[in-house]
Order: sequence, then C-alpha cells, then structure tokens
Amino acid sequence: TTVGTTILIEQIKRLPHNGRDFTSLVYLTPETRRESQRGYISISGQRGINTNVTVDGVDYNNAFFGGQYGTAEGRAPLAISQESIKEFAVITNGASAEFGRSGGGFVNVITKSGTNDYHGSAFYYWQPQDLASDPPVGEKLDQEKKQFGGSFGGAFVKDKLFFFTSYDQQDQSLTIPIDPRVLDADIFAKYPVLASPPEYVQTRDGRVFFTRFDFFASPQHRFMARMNYGDYEGINGTSTSPTRTESYNGIEGMFSRSYVASYSGTWSDNLLNDFNFQYVLEDTPRRDKGLGLPDIQVRGIGNYGEVSFLPITSTADRTTILSTLFRNVPMGSSIEMTPWLS
Repeated sequence: TTVGTTILIEQIKRLPHNGRDFTSLVYLTPETRRESQRGYISISGQRGINTNVTVDGVDYNNAFFGGQYGTAEGRAPLAISQESIKEFAVITNGASAEFGRSGGGFVNVITKSGTNDYHGSAFYYWQPQDLASDPPVGEKLDQEKKQFGGSFGGAFVKDKLFFFTSYDQQDQSLTIPIDPRVLDADIFAKYPVLASPPEYVQTRDGRVFFTRFDFFASPQHRFMARMNYGDYEGINGTSTSPTRTESYNGIEGMFSRSYVASYSGTWSDNLLNDFNFQYVLEDTPRRDKGLGLPDIQVRGIGNYGEVSFLPITSTADRTTILSTLFRNVPMGSSIEMTPWLS
C-alpha cells in the first residue's frame, strides 16, 4: 500500500551528485523537488517543512526552523556524510503509522555498520577555477572547492561487536564583485567607516564526523549506538548580493551533535520491539562583523554599514524516546503496531 522508492548503496556510489550531498538523489524519485528558499526537500506538492526525515528510524527534523538537523537552514554544505549512508527510502504516500506526524512525504535514511571484514575508503575532490564553465550572462566568478575524507569499519569481536566511522570535509570560497554604483568614492570620502573593497569572498566550510557501534548479544537481541558531529562556518555567508558592501554581511555558523542508542528485540515468533533514544544539541550562531555600524539602505543603489537583524543565536536541545511494538496476528487479520513518542 506504500508508494515510494528505495535508493541503494550501489546507486549512491555510482550516480553523480553535486557536493556529495546524498539528498540530491532524493530528487531522482517521483513527486520531489528542492525548495528555492531554503533548499528543503518538498514531496508531493507539500512545503519542505512538512517532509519528515528519519535516520535509522529516529526523527532528524529541526523542530524550530523545519528541515533537517545539521543544515543551518540550507546554508551548511554537509549534514551527514555520503560515506555513512547505506541506503534510503523516499515514501510519497501511504506511510505506515511508525512514521506519522507529517503532512508531506518521508525520507528514511539507513546508516552503515561494520562487518567481519575490514573495509575502508578515501576520497579527494578538487574543483579549481579553471574547470568552472562560463555563465550564459555576466562574468565568471572566482571560486575554488575542495572536499576530502574517508571511512573505515570492521569488527572488534567477530559476529558480535562491530564499528564504523567516517569523516567528510568541504572547503569552498566564492569571490563576489560589488556593483560599481555601491562603490561611490564621494560617499567613502565623507564617511570613511563605510568604505569597502571592490569585492568580497564568501566561504562555505563544513565538516562531519560519524561513528557507529553494533553489538549482537544474540540472534534475537541487537544494540546500536551512533554519533554524528557537524560544524560549519560561512564568512560573508548571509548574502551573495553584489549590492552590499563587505561590512553589510554576516558570519554564519553551526555546531550540531546527535547521539542515538537503540535496541531491537525479538521476544517471540510474533512479537518484536524497537526502542530508540536520541539526544540532539545544535547551536546556530549568526554574527555581524562587530563594527558597531548602523544599517544604511539606499534605494536603487545598495546597502552600507551592518545588517540590523544580526547577531542571532538559536539552540536546539532535544531528547526523543521512541518505542515501536510489532505484533503479528493470525492470517487474515492485520498487523497491530503501537508506537509511542515523547
């Protein structure tokens, strides 16, 4: 009864996608698109804030801004490393009761675990200025992007205790020229504190670190613990507008920590239980340049000084407890499922 698509690890490895952001593969599935305002995932015509994203069955949505943890409202380049993802499913309609709480679709991500054999990977990508194509209109902006990292996994105790870890980092810069009308020499001569260079550099630097442990106490009882850490800094990351002086911009930031522990137990032939605990702490500081300048907006020309809405600091501190009980009933009847969430 569920309408959806599953993207497996072979497709994640081989399909090209910009910036190694696995969510770009979501848009290969029907009825999906990326919202232009914050880059959220929109499914079946719903707003992006109505999309429910879960990781290993645990809620991964920012309850205040919408979207997912680790994205800083679409500004951060990395939330979860592609190296950490085994597969994910996109459900556009008819999701079961264990997902719930959403008017849109669902994206459920499954992370990798270690195996009895040791496996690792390493990567390095470099996108220099020379490889950037000329735009159809205007001049090509100076830019450079590097992304590197790797993963490693195996077993501490064969068939019992496994580990997996990954690291992913991106360093990106983009040089944005300022409109000559904004660079008025008469204004800068009269008000030297408003002076600006002819261009500014915007950075988009981020990294994520992921680690996971799996313990099979018996074929019927399994424990899992994982951690995902991410941070991001964007100098002049508030805007890419050419009608702003260098001071009229902000310094974006994000620090996200997510901890998950889960237990899966088979108590009898027709009784299963999944128990999950999650703690998320995420800070999203947005700072001005600290120059103490007013916000000056000249209609038809541009902006000087500093933005008036910065600094802003938001903190998400969230604890989730989820237990889902599955009970199979005799043939001809339905499957009962009782979830509870606090």
